Amino acid sequence: MKPWLLVLAWVLSPGLALAQNDAKALLDQALAALRGPPMAAELELAIERPGRRATYRLSIYSGGQDRSLVRVRDPARMKGQAFLISRDRIWVYDPRFRRVLELPPSGKSQSFLGSDLSFEDLAGRGFARDYSVKIGRASGDRVTLVLIPRPNAPVPYGRLELTLKAATKVPLELVYYDQRGQAVRRVRFTERAALGEGRYLITAGEVENLQRPGWRTRFRFTAFKPLDRVDPACFTPTALERGCP
Repeated sequence: MKPWLLVLAWVLSPGLALAQNDAKALLDQALAALRGPPMAAELELAIERPGRRATYRLSIYSGGQDRSLVRVRDPARMKGQAFLISRDRIWVYDPRFRRVLELPPSGKSQSFLGSDLSFEDLAGRGFARDYSVKIGRASGDRVTLVLIPRPNAPVPYGRLELTLKAATKVPLELVYYDQRGQAVRRVRFTERAALGEGRYLITAGEVENLQRPGWRTRFRFTAFKPLDRVDPACFTPTALERGCP
């Protein structure tokens, strides 16, 4: 195409040029709905496997961005087990041994409580840090962001596709693809709550392992209370044992 035709195409489609430049802003808005504001919450995690099912009930204090204190309330045999996510670091507390251990970087890909979620999923920092983002396609009331791993990023995926509702920028679906381009995991975000001023919080969803039929994890907030601020002492390793002030 001749240079003047390229310029004409750009002038005639400023919306597309602007949209490409706004891909990161769209991702930031979607992540805000996934992470939520500072809050105290109760979460139910239902793990399904062929022939069996396990349900966990968790208490959560969230700093709103990249800090969370998660404690198991039920089942009784695991009551008191706790997890601290603070930026790129993750600690685990086991009340049976009264010990706090920090996970090594390689441990962040491990399954959380045997579910289809990993510790890295809980941390939620990898999207902006490990991936570049562009707008893939728009159709009706949906827009899809394509996330490509940055060079040398420590991720096992070839790309991610995050579909948003165009009007609200709320996530609807996230699909993970392996290095061969095959979809290996799908997250559907099924419920959301309006927080006011155009802000939303994802309150329920389902994670499906596309390589293992019948393997899925459902999550749902049974209660949540937005807070102006959570005491920073909640996000220290000592809070794993003594709890949040």
